[in-house]
Amino acid sequence: MTWKRRGIWTITQSETKLPISFTSALAIKISNVIGLKPTWYWAGYLNQYLTIPSLGLVRVEEKINLPITETILFIPKIYEPNYQLKLFKADWIPSFTLTIYEDSMPLNSYSEVNIPNPNASTTNSTAVPISATSVSFLAANANRKRLIVANNSNQDLYIDFDATAAVADHTIKIPRVSAGGQIFTYELDHYTGVVSGIWGAAGAGAALVKEMV
Repeated sequence: MTWKRRGIWTITQSETKLPISFTSALAIKISNVIGLKPTWYWAGYLNQYLTIPSLGLVRVEEKINLPITETILFIPKIYEPNYQLKLFKADWIPSFTLTIYEDSMPLNSYSEVNIPNPNASTTNSTAVPISATSVSFLAANANRKRLIVANNSNQDLYIDFDATAAVADHTIKIPRVSAGGQIFTYELDHYTGVVSGIWGAAGAGAALVKEMV
């Protein structure tokens, strides 16, 4: 593999369409995260787009999650004649630097690379009763492919990706059930660590947690 730097961008907007196209595998790195906290694991995600005659720009339905502390390798499944990327920044991060390197090796040379199956075959479901103190939602699980948390309660839910969640120091806020009965959810792919949660106050209801492995 021979890698060439294709660009460095300072990301400040919630959505950023990168101004160049790609034809091969990418190494993607996040750095210079403003206001970085130890509990922040993800900077956001990328979506791949293809230009299809008569349809225009079409999104490939697969998120590319962007960890803050690791450089990732992205090998697109669909790429001809080229593809583009749009970045969706995590709303709790003010800004960060995105650096992308592209491999000079043609993508068909990757045919023998063994990539683990990303699809889940089992779903484990748990109901976590509302609590005004931090409670464990999920233990670490190296086989986890996706997690989904739904807040079916009358209080806001605060999620953190470590052993103890706090209202004042959390990663994700999931609103309470709306007046019209809408239940809000949060989904995350490929995170395998612990998950904890705390509600803003005592109340009624529970969190519905699904772990796909």
